[in-house]
Amino acid sequence: MKALNKLNKFLLKIDELFEELELLTDRRETMLKATRDVLKYARDVINYSVIGKLGEAKKCLDKLRETKNSLIIKIEDEPRLMYSGSLRDTLKEYVEAELVFNFALQFEREEIFILPDWRELNVSEETYILGLFDFIGELKRILMKEVKQGNIGRAWEIFETMQALHTKFEGKTILNSIVPGYKSKVDSIRRLLINTEEFLIKIESESNVIRALREKENEENKN
Repeated sequence: MKALNKLNKFLLKIDELFEELELLTDRRETMLKATRDVLKYARDVINYSVIGKLGEAKKCLDKLRETKNSLIIKIEDEPRLMYSGSLRDTLKEYVEAELVFNFALQFEREEIFILPDWRELNVSEETYILGLFDFIGELKRILMKEVKQGNIGRAWEIFETMQALHTKFEGKTILNSIVPGYKSKVDSIRRLLINTEEFLIKIESESNVIRALREKENEENKN
């Protein structure tokens, strides 16, 4: 009993410790719920942008920005949440959505590409790079849409954009502790570019053959 009396103040601190952990757990659950909303809106922005429904994409982007900003306000005073892997993975999807929408909009208008950087989006450098990696993958989807519509020239323009971005990543030595999976992501993009280029060359060749056959057929019909 005497020992317990001596420990009493310290034991009360242990109780306070678990109370703090419970509060942290509650805030983390709140954060995770908000991240699910961010991820949903980000996916909607990307899907609408890829298929060219830019009006719908913009509506979802407005909701995404509002939800993302609200999330940050809720946890910005808690470093363990602000710098967690869960938040980073969520924000990289936000970055991807912003880049895809802006690219799709400017590509449709045939404007010079001016994409938002990490400072404008208020994210860390590593989060932005991870979002850029995923953005390149989504460019392949936009490229495929152009191919299906017979716009081979526009498809090549998207490919050149993908290639230019990859060139910036290639040859850089970035630790996994800074940007998780950096080298493997860059290697994956390189393989994607190789496969995409081979595909475009094949499609272009087939299109040229079909065009030549039609021209020959038209000439024969005239004669």
